[in-house]
Amino acid sequence: MENIKLKMGFDDLIPELGGDGRYQALAVISFLLFYAATAWQYNITVFIAAHMQHWCHVPELAHLNHTTFMHIAVPLEENQFGEAMYSQCRVYDLNYSSVTAEGVTNWIPNGNTSTRKCNGYVYDTSRFTSTLVSQYDLVCDRKWLYTLAASAFMAGLFCGAFCSGALADRFGRQRTCFIMFALHFLTTMGAAVVPDYAAFLVLRGLVGASGLGAYTTLYAYNLEAMSKEARSKAFYIIMMGRLAKGGLVFLAYFIRNHIHLQIAASVCLLPGLIVVFFLPESPRWLMATGRWNEAEAVCKKIARINRVKLSEDFNLDKYREAYYENKTCEENEDNGKTNATILDLFRTPRLRKRTILTYCMWFTMIFLAFGIDLNVEKIIPGDVYLNMLSMTCLNELGGFVTGYIAIFKMKRRIVVTTWFIIAGVCVIAMAPLMLLGIPGIITALGLIGAMLVTNLWCLVYLFSGELFPTVARSVGMGSGSSLSRLGGLITPQLPLLGDIWYGLPYIVLGVVAILGGILVLCLPETKNRRLPDTLQEAEIFGTAKYDQDYAMDTATSIQAPLKEDGAQEENESML
Repeated sequence: MENIKLKMGFDDLIPELGGDGRYQALAVISFLLFYAATAWQYNITVFIAAHMQHWCHVPELAHLNHTTFMHIAVPLEENQFGEAMYSQCRVYDLNYSSVTAEGVTNWIPNGNTSTRKCNGYVYDTSRFTSTLVSQYDLVCDRKWLYTLAASAFMAGLFCGAFCSGALADRFGRQRTCFIMFALHFLTTMGAAVVPDYAAFLVLRGLVGASGLGAYTTLYAYNLEAMSKEARSKAFYIIMMGRLAKGGLVFLAYFIRNHIHLQIAASVCLLPGLIVVFFLPESPRWLMATGRWNEAEAVCKKIARINRVKLSEDFNLDKYREAYYENKTCEENEDNGKTNATILDLFRTPRLRKRTILTYCMWFTMIFLAFGIDLNVEKIIPGDVYLNMLSMTCLNELGGFVTGYIAIFKMKRRIVVTTWFIIAGVCVIAMAPLMLLGIPGIITALGLIGAMLVTNLWCLVYLFSGELFPTVARSVGMGSGSSLSRLGGLITPQLPLLGDIWYGLPYIVLGVVAILGGILVLCLPETKNRRLPDTLQEAEIFGTAKYDQDYAMDTATSIQAPLKEDGAQEENESML
């Protein structure tokens, strides 16, 4: 028993506080409310920066219908598939003020007529009444600016999780999450109304930084709130919450003006912000950082939420003593470390290797996910609303089945590897099918890849969160999430590879996915294992020594608590 007490931590304390009950359910609900609106910001670029068909504006011909105008003023060009199409950036260099009604009727275009660049543009408003493209004329010579909207958001993601991870590990999960969430709301609203494109890009960067900062912090909060038995079930419920992403498609379908769409999406952030404000601090983090008095107060609050009656002399003395007992001075210095940094993840060989492999896993997932999501209009044929609805809603339904198998029936490592490889093969297979002109199969393969990516979002967060120790969990997940955004910075430019060869974007996406999946096999399995709390525990995690020293059945030595009515609590949970 003495040896068991030495290994006691928050996992052992959970049964005493009522098991996985109302507090854990509240944590999951807070994440679902947060995610419901925040996830929209990842895909909203598809609509607010959507490409609009456009042609040169010729004021002298404004009275003509579109067909007649195109016939008279716009030269034909060949696209990358050798098909003839009207130019979107050039117009015949003629004196259109001299065109008469008879001339319009008898007009015969001359292929030798010189052309000139457009002085202005008209846009097709049949799908969108306005987007960033039409607001700032991000076409032709300014086309390269069009991809910056997505890239600015990705740049913000790159910075956000780094900052929030360090702040969350130093100042706490709940406080950091609320500050980031509040900043997310303000910048999202600001980006909707700012008139200057450069200012818009800055604010979109802040939207990404604050949104991901809140996301990774709240995710770590949920991970730390759950017992090892309930983690899989809780995160399956969280995965089901991804259905909320489909709400953006419905909102965008009825709101075709990009400014109004951004304002509406911003307002939907408020419910999650309110709930996060009332969450208590993570007791696991408080214990891991040596803030025992605060941890004790939070534990009493959790017991009240779970309707558990604690003894009047309840305290955490036995956990505090077990935490520090029989530690050498050097071990105490590290294990009691309250401000672990990213450098601590690289000090020991095994933890360094796993940190790098985890970063590779993150990069692969982000590169594949945004490579499909942000370019759905370009790489998957068909209606953008229907495709996005399939990817964000119908695809999620299929993802529940594969997700259930992945989380409950299979090992984390094997599932992540398999899903990466299958998704990569699907994307590569789309390239030759483009030449065969079979849009139905191409769309199906794209949706299968997107469905697997849906599972990977939850699995990679869960898997990496279980690998990092409590004292560095947020900074580990945050740094991994941030570094992976380098892949997100690249993905908006993927369609430009199509100018070299139409199939190159598909090949690049697929090869990266397959290679990333193979590397995941080098990581240890984490399913149903006790979470490492210290850097030393993380270094030996996945080894026989860890399994021997940190037995999984320690919690069984703690008697189930009593409910307030005096009845012994049954082995049930709200999750």
